[in-house]
Amino acid sequence: MMTAHTPTGAVQVGYAAADITPTMPVQLIGFAREDDTSRGVLEPLVAQVLLFDQDGDRCCLVTLDLLGLTQQLGDRLRDELAQLLCCARSQVMLCCSHTHSGPDCAAAPAYYRFLCRQVSGAARAALQDLAPAAGAWAVVRAAIGQNRRGDGPVDDRIGALKLARPGRPDLLLIRLTAHPNVLTWENRRISPDYFGAVRRQLGTQLGAEVLVTQGAAGNIRPAFRWHRANYLETHPLQKAALARTPQLMLEIERDSLAALERMAAAVAAALAPAVTALPLRPLQVVRMVSDWLDCTSPVPDPQQERAIADEAWTMGQVPAAGWRAEIARLRRSGVAVQHTPVELQFLQIDGGCLCGTICEAMCELALEAAELADDELLFFGGYTGGCSGYLPDAAEYDRGGYEVLWSMLLYYPYHGRVMPLDRDTGHRLAVRAAACWRALRAGGPLPPQPSTEPSANT
Repeated sequence: MMTAHTPTGAVQVGYAAADITPTMPVQLIGFAREDDTSRGVLEPLVAQVLLFDQDGDRCCLVTLDLLGLTQQLGDRLRDELAQLLCCARSQVMLCCSHTHSGPDCAAAPAYYRFLCRQVSGAARAALQDLAPAAGAWAVVRAAIGQNRRGDGPVDDRIGALKLARPGRPDLLLIRLTAHPNVLTWENRRISPDYFGAVRRQLGTQLGAEVLVTQGAAGNIRPAFRWHRANYLETHPLQKAALARTPQLMLEIERDSLAALERMAAAVAAALAPAVTALPLRPLQVVRMVSDWLDCTSPVPDPQQERAIADEAWTMGQVPAAGWRAEIARLRRSGVAVQHTPVELQFLQIDGGCLCGTICEAMCELALEAAELADDELLFFGGYTGGCSGYLPDAAEYDRGGYEVLWSMLLYYPYHGRVMPLDRDTGHRLAVRAAACWRALRAGGPLPPQPSTEPSANT
C-alpha cells in the first residue's frame, strides 16, 4: 500500500513530441468497414510526453493520437518507458485520443514497433528538457458533445492545467469529452480528428504546446459533424444503401473538415480567456498511482448467445460467427465467468486529478465520480492505457444495443472477453475513483477497498 506523499524539492517538468504517422497504408479501426485500409494522410498523428520529476521520483503522461491499444500492447509500451525513466509501470499513463481515423496497432506489428521507438525517443528528449515549473488549473464549459441517446447527460467540463517554465513555451494539458469521429466512415485518411485542430488553434492563440486527453466519451458524439452523420450511424441499413455519388462525397468531406475547425473553435473560445488569466504558482504535489479492481463478465448461455447474435444482425448487420466460436471454446473449457483485472490510474497535480481506466467509459460515470468526490477537478475518463470495451452505467447496460452488446461481436479479440463487464462495474469504478481522490487530495494513501468488493491487486 502506498504511503502518504511528502513533497520536498521543486517539481520539474519536461516535454517532447514525436510524429507517429504511419509511413505506409495501414488498417484503420473504429468504423468496422469492409475495407479499412488507409488512403493517405489528412494530418499527422502525434505522441506527446509530459514528464514530472520531484527529487528523482518520476511519472510520465503520454498522449497518443490513437483509438487505443490492447492492454497487452499498452503494458508493453508502459514497461519500456518505465525502464527508460527508472520508474514503475504504474507511473506511466498512456492517454489515447480514440480517433477513428488512426491505425489498428494490433493488426500492424511493424507500426507498433515504430510507435514504441518514436515514443521512447520523445521520452528521452523530455528527460533532457526538465525545468522547474509553475502551474494552475482552470475549468470551463463548452457544448462540444451530445449524448447519443439524445436526451442523456453530457460532461461539458473542459479542464486545463497551465504549466510555465523559464525560457520555454507554456504547456497546456487539457481534458475534454467528445468522441473524435467528426470525420465520418467515408474518411480513410489518417487524422487525429478534432484533437489536431484543437492543438493548432489553441497553440497559435496562446503560444503554447497543447496536450489533449479524452474523458468519458463512450456515449458522447461530437456536436459538429456532417449533418446526416448522426442519423446514419444509428441506421446502418440506410447507410449501406446510401448512393455514394461524387457530389455527396464532396459534401461529406467539405462539411467534415469545417466541423473539425468548429469543434476546435468552441474549445478555444471557452478556454483561452480563462487560461490567459490564470495566476500560477510553483507546483507542490505531483504523483501517479494505480488501484486495481477484479471485474467479471458472464459467458452467455446458448439462448442468450442466439438472441444477441440475431439482434445484432437484424438491427446492425453485425456478424457473429467468430464471437460464437469463441463462446463455444470457452464452454468446452468450462469457463462460465471471465475475470478481468481493471486498473484505475490517478495523476494528481496539486489540486486537480486526471483519473482513467482502459475501458471506453460513458459520461455518466465521470459525472458520478465528480459528484461523489464533491470536486469538479476530478476528471474520470477512459482510453487510459489503451481501449478495452465500453463501460456503461447501469441504465445504459439495461438498454443494450451496440455500445453494450453488439460491439463485443466485433472487438472481443481485442478485449479478451465476450461480454461487457457486469452491470455494476461502472458504478464501482466511479465510487472507487471518488474515494481514492478524496484520500489523495488529503495527502494520504489510497484507502482500503470495501470488503464487499472482490480482492484487487495492489
